[in-house]
Amino acid sequence: MSIITVRLEALSFPFAVSTNDKKFLSEFVKLNSALTVPLNGKPPVVQYDVIRHNKYFCIKENGKFRQRYAHRWPLYLFVMMCLRDNLYVFHKDYLFLHSGGVVKNNNALILVGPSGRGKSTLTLSLLSQYHPHSGWLD
Repeated sequence: MSIITVRLEALSFPFAVSTNDKKFLSEFVKLNSALTVPLNGKPPVVQYDVIRHNKYFCIKENGKFRQRYAHRWPLYLFVMMCLRDNLYVFHKDYLFLHSGGVVKNNNALILVGPSGRGKSTLTLSLLSQYHPHSGWLD
């Protein structure tokens, strides 16, 4: 089976994923389609290799062995966790928040908190109640 490479960018972080497992690549791109865009000629900062052997999958980051899995399902999460860690290093001058937010007339409302606390629900509620003349966030 031949090696397939896809080059993507997440939050201005360019990376590439190579694999000999078409199913992994297809599902990885589908799962991350909301986060990633094509690389558009930028050189990747990090290269992930997900190589399928007879009994396991081997994951390398920039040529260095990171992990081995017997099944495909943990690969997606592990590669995304590695990507997240590298993203934090690449954007070390930024502050990352687990949040939801809305903006109107150059005013922002940022809702910060742990998972499951209602940030997305409140954000969607605010957006659904938004009307150009409703006056919220004025």
